[in-house]
Amino acid sequence: MDCVTLGRRGAKLPLWFGILILVVCAVLMMGMQAASAGDAWNVEYQQDGEQTENGPVDTAESDEGGADENAVEDAVEEGIVPSVPDESEEYIQEELEMFPTPENGGQVSDVVIDGIVRRGDTAESILLPHVSRNVFAEILAATKKVYKIDRIRENHVYQIIASEKEGLKSFEYHIDRSNRLMIRLKDGKYVASMEPIPYDYKLAVVEGTIKSSLFLSLMNSGEGDELGIRMAKIFGSEINFIRDIREGDTYTIVVEKRYREGDFRNYGRILGVRFKNNGKVYEGILFPQPAGGEHYFNAKGQSLHKTILKSPLSFTRVTSGYTLKRRHPIYRDMRPHQGIDYGAPVGTPVKAVGDGVVTSAGWGKGFGNMVVIKHAGGLESMYSHLSRFAKGIKKGKRVRQGQLIAYVGSTGVSTGPHLDFRIRQNGKYVNPAKVASPRHDPISRKNRAAFKAQREFVVEIMEGRFDPANYKPGMVRLGAY
Repeated sequence: MDCVTLGRRGAKLPLWFGILILVVCAVLMMGMQAASAGDAWNVEYQQDGEQTENGPVDTAESDEGGADENAVEDAVEEGIVPSVPDESEEYIQEELEMFPTPENGGQVSDVVIDGIVRRGDTAESILLPHVSRNVFAEILAATKKVYKIDRIRENHVYQIIASEKEGLKSFEYHIDRSNRLMIRLKDGKYVASMEPIPYDYKLAVVEGTIKSSLFLSLMNSGEGDELGIRMAKIFGSEINFIRDIREGDTYTIVVEKRYREGDFRNYGRILGVRFKNNGKVYEGILFPQPAGGEHYFNAKGQSLHKTILKSPLSFTRVTSGYTLKRRHPIYRDMRPHQGIDYGAPVGTPVKAVGDGVVTSAGWGKGFGNMVVIKHAGGLESMYSHLSRFAKGIKKGKRVRQGQLIAYVGSTGVSTGPHLDFRIRQNGKYVNPAKVASPRHDPISRKNRAAFKAQREFVVEIMEGRFDPANYKPGMVRLGAY
């Protein structure tokens, strides 16, 4: 009986032993497969890595580079480094190059950050990674009387220089193309100042003949659109650059070009411009005024700034001129069209042609969305078929000449996107192209000799009797920019 029991137990031993062997074999096979997969991953990693004459780059260096890239991505996600939209890449790159080298005193151990203010960025979010909140409060106090740092704006560039030992050493913010806010650490305290951006100036004479458009002519001369926009602004009360430009018109522009470390950055002041339009010659000479800013005068010393601009749009096309007889495009009957239609894409900015007060901003039945502005001298300007109004534009709002008031649309009785622009004088419609608009003050008696000398100098440059290479900014009276 006992022998039988022993035999049965003995018969069970090979079964348990076999199961144990199977488990061990399975574990060993899994380990071999894992080792094989690891070898394959290592081979693939080395093949993807950088190669040198002696073989793959050391894996420690490759890991370090990858860590740097991940750190940048993490910083963007955390908001420490602003992200850059693809469509703005070229513009931002140009702006970032405003800082070719760190300012005086930059050390090898310093961290130099060239950045651009993105949507949602604040001075606090930009600077707190480098200073404590108490120190940031000190910086706010230092800038209060110079330029409030909480007014930094989107797309403006800045530079930070910091070190591990001292923290923030300097912060430079470009307020505009000419001025910058500088915050520097001096003797343990932060000091703020407003300073001009340092440029090297070169004078250029830009000439051209219009064959199809002003912009294309400037492009063929190797210049940017900005010159055309600024020239149109100078003559905005003299010439309607939408309706009056003709093939064969010519222009000469005397303009400062600004450079940093030999590279062109942007245009400075236009010292003078001459425009021959349809046989008539217009001239604008820069001359400073007590109020500051840019002021241009014609050869007689009369201001080019008038109370009413020639056009509420810039560089679009005119689809219908002023006439008292016109077949209506919708109703097909003859009725007066007491204004000018400017064909333009939906969303094109509309600007006020003069200083005044908004007397109406709402629905005007067949006129659709409409704005009416009351000006001095019994003048009213009307802007119709708008898609929408600019922020803050409502009845009673005071506006300035050139201020954005609305956007082109096709509301009301309209066959397509356009602006219907009209002017009333003492309650009666008048031809906008023939409105008599008073000029601002001319050159004062005491400044006539100085203006005459400045004009003669600028004309010498225009006509090639002075070499622009010999120009220095102090040669002319420029006033505030």
